Amino acid sequence: FFLFKAPEITEIFTEKLEELIKQRIKDKSFDDVVRKKRIEERTESYRNQAIEEREMVKTSLAEVYEKEYQKTAGEQGESNGVNDEHIAIEKRMRELFRLIDALSNFDYTPPEVRPEVRVVSNMPALRVEEVGMSASTDAQLLAPEEVKKHQKGSLKADEERDRTDVLRQRRKKKNRQRCSSKLFLLGPICYYHNLNLIIYRFIAACSELWWNSSVRKKQWKV
Repeated sequence: FFLFKAPEITEIFTEKLEELIKQRIKDKSFDDVVRKKRIEERTESYRNQAIEEREMVKTSLAEVYEKEYQKTAGEQGESNGVNDEHIAIEKRMRELFRLIDALSNFDYTPPEVRPEVRVVSNMPALRVEEVGMSASTDAQLLAPEEVKKHQKGSLKADEERDRTDVLRQRRKKKNRQRCSSKLFLLGPICYYHNLNLIIYRFIAACSELWWNSSVRKKQWKV
């Protein structure tokens, strides 16, 4: 980059600049940006053709052939009106067929076509074809609240908890510690209780054996 020295602002330089600005204004020579307009390259015929092709995509191929045939035959392809004469003829035919069926007591009348209603269950095939309880159990039908107790309140992170939540968690922790300490104290008691029971049974068995042996000695002496 080239570094140009800034001009010194003097009275002579200011007068020259003002004269240049005034002369530009008189001559109407401005250095403004000329506004440009975008020239449309697409013509109207091409645009209309694109719109027609877009509409043809929405219609089926049979409808396109039908419209082309109607244009070549000179018929009105756009008007899809129903002919009144066809409606009148169809009404008279239905009335005639009804009278003919009434003469034969509706013996030769085919059954009326009705929509068939079928109930399809969306159950899995394994559940439908199962024989025993090995395929599925009742535990699969339990709701989440039935498997585990629902926690009251909304879940909160450690940063979102207030003083009440901290105290509640502390109380739960203390309750768990109390329960675990009780179980810890009851463990040796149960152990000693079982040990005393074993010793008592051992003494009872020994006394029974001693009693039986003494009775047998007396019998031998006799």
